Amino acid sequence: MKISQEPLDEEKGQAAMPARIAKRYHAELETYSDARAAELFATFKRNGTWMDPTLIVKRNRTYIDDLFGKPDSRMKYVPKAVVEEGDPKKDFFARYRTPEYIAEQKRVYAKELTIVGEMNRVGVRILAGTDSFGPYAVPGFSLHDELGLLVQAGLTPMQALRAATAGPGGISGKTQ
Repeated sequence: MKISQEPLDEEKGQAAMPARIAKRYHAELETYSDARAAELFATFKRNGTWMDPTLIVKRNRTYIDDLFGKPDSRMKYVPKAVVEEGDPKKDFFARYRTPEYIAEQKRVYAKELTIVGEMNRVGVRILAGTDSFGPYAVPGFSLHDELGLLVQAGLTPMQALRAATAGPGGISGKTQ
């Protein structure tokens, strides 16, 4: 095997990533098995596994174009430099996206919502996570957004609240 001695074109390599990821997303969705997922979810439930889907970051990454530049009074709590980093033209994960990548990412996000709802229906324990300082995940507010997304995924409002309160206490051994 001959190894190329040409310098790595970092820009070209990064620009090629979305096409590779879009193909992977497409393959994942096309080969998804409800039966295999049900087996996995049953294993999660049996083993007491907790799931922290962190939907807020996934949603914000998926819909970054819709969020950027949209008036949001909460952004006054975020340093200007961090807000500017959320510009899809500057964001590392967003700037090289293609229309195919964006379409597949939206399909994956919709499937992730469905999966979270299904895990909840079969008894997998869900936690609310936010990964603050993801794009447009404003600390403090992002937890509220995550709770709304958990409800959108199929949890009841009370289940979503438990995912943010009793759930973290349960996983840390502080509550039942």
